[in-house]
Amino acid sequence: MCKMSSSEPDENSLKSTDIYNPYGATPEKPHACNTCGRGFKLKSDLMRHYLTHTNLRPFACDLCNQAFNRKSHLTQHYLGHQNAKSFVCSECNKGFNRKSHLRQHYLTHSQVRSHVCDLCNRAFARKPDLVKHYLIHTHEKPFICESCTLD
Repeated sequence: MCKMSSSEPDENSLKSTDIYNPYGATPEKPHACNTCGRGFKLKSDLMRHYLTHTNLRPFACDLCNQAFNRKSHLTQHYLGHQNAKSFVCSECNKGFNRKSHLRQHYLTHSQVRSHVCDLCNRAFARKPDLVKHYLIHTHEKPFICESCTLD
């Protein structure tokens, strides 16, 4: 929501309005977001960022209708449909369709386990794995089967 007008910008205003906030801007990043104050070097980067504050998702997958606010996110999404595993772990040969997923996976081979469960002392290399592990202790089942709607 825009702090100046108390309303969300529409798609047309995002393309045509020059958004400039001197309070969040710096000489290196003269274009600042009116919503969060984050500064950007290029106006085009600000316009792309501004979509994160709206519900606009103009890039839709024609295979599953999932929509994204960036074209690059849609491109990455398509790789999942292609099942292309072009990034392979050199330690266990497991394949991934994103380089970032391979980087995260490498942590599983690391001896560094800095995220420790305060209930059972089990340690994890990645914080998301610890968060998922906590579900064992809480007996929570937040995942719903799309076929039968059971937990």
